[in-house]
Amino acid sequence: SSGINAEWPLRPGEVLILEGEQLDEVKHDITDLRNRISDIKKIAKKQSIEPEFALVATGAVLHFALDESLKEDFLELALECSAVICCRVTPLQKALVVRLVKEQKVDPDDNNITLAIGDGANDVSMIREAHIGVGISKKEKSTDCDSALIPLL
Repeated sequence: SSGINAEWPLRPGEVLILEGEQLDEVKHDITDLRNRISDIKKIAKKQSIEPEFALVATGAVLHFALDESLKEDFLELALECSAVICCRVTPLQKALVVRLVKEQKVDPDDNNITLAIGDGANDVSMIREAHIGVGISKKEKSTDCDSALIPLL
């Protein structure tokens, strides 16, 4: 659960990295990161600052984070963050993360909007799952642009 301090425009922020090689390790790291966010928010509130967070998770970690026993905890952590970056993930994992955020509402008044941006055929399921899908076209025509709400050519 290492983090990198970052100075973002107008608001302090932190990049949080979700780690673990087993289910119990990922569960522990999710708890640690949620506690870290809570601690930072308490300190920031005293200074009238609203910090922002970005979460980074790899496909290996998502394998556990999307498990039925952990996905609610992962969702709560993800919703604490302004951005969630998933790297080295399968096309199915991409779509499952988008669906998880899209379908779950922690607060009935929340209006979570999902945006998926892709540049290849392996992004199609994610783009289709999102409220807003953006396909970036390369020189050759790509399947993701056919699936996107907003194709960028």
